[in-house]
Amino acid sequence: MIESILYKTAIYCRLSLDDGSLWQSGSIHTQKMILEKYCRDNNFTINKVYIDDGYSGLNFDRLAFKRLNADIESGKRQRALNGLFISTRTPYGYTKDPTNKNHLIVDGDVRHVVELIFNMCVNGKGAPTIAKFLE
Repeated sequence: MIESILYKTAIYCRLSLDDGSLWQSGSIHTQKMILEKYCRDNNFTINKVYIDDGYSGLNFDRLAFKRLNADIESGKRQRALNGLFISTRTPYGYTKDPTNKNHLIVDGDVRHVVELIFNMCVNGKGAPTIAKFLE
């Protein structure tokens, strides 16, 4: 049995330069329809729609764009406060849990190196000394 994964997402639409004369332009309407169809076809649940109609892509002072960025940062902070891993880069000594992207597991292949670095640091060795030792 294949398990269906449902993803949560938001969509962002912005006015194309050549459609500037219409209130909610055909470009915005078309973008929204295309994105909604893509989300349906790929199991994305749309949590929020952000629309900046009447703004050029050259202008970063767009209300919906700012709200989108603020919502993203708020979500990251909330996940971090809940103890969830949120970075795209895994710290040395860990690997991402294959069943949970927000959970790290110790990388057994380099565990001894991390323990060595930790012990050297606890015993007063600084980063340059530890780096030279590890070369």
